[in-house]
Amino acid sequence: MGKRHTVHIEEFIDGLKSDKLCGFRDHEYTIVEDWNLGFRLDHQGKNSKAGTKAHRLYIQPVAWGKTPASKKSHGKVLANIHCDDPEDVDKVKAALKESAGNAGDLVVV
Repeated sequence: MGKRHTVHIEEFIDGLKSDKLCGFRDHEYTIVEDWNLGFRLDHQGKNSKAGTKAHRLYIQPVAWGKTPASKKSHGKVLANIHCDDPEDVDKVKAALKESAGNAGDLVVV
């Protein structure tokens, strides 16, 4: 992933409001989408993790996003984390950035 692409994703992650990163519901839904930057944060349901239920969060490009970075990545998972309902949203943001910097590799929080 190119530097410009990473910058746009980090800008998207930095702009996520704290209230959007807690109180997750159990089903799949889009938490937030930004058409200007061209990305969305999706809740992909819950997954079993060591006897608990972890929320699966993905960052994906928005179809018809306005940035070249989002257009190049259409259909890909750009960040992928599993987390419990977080008390520290900064850890969630850091995990999303780590995953995005590693081509969408899974990060468990």
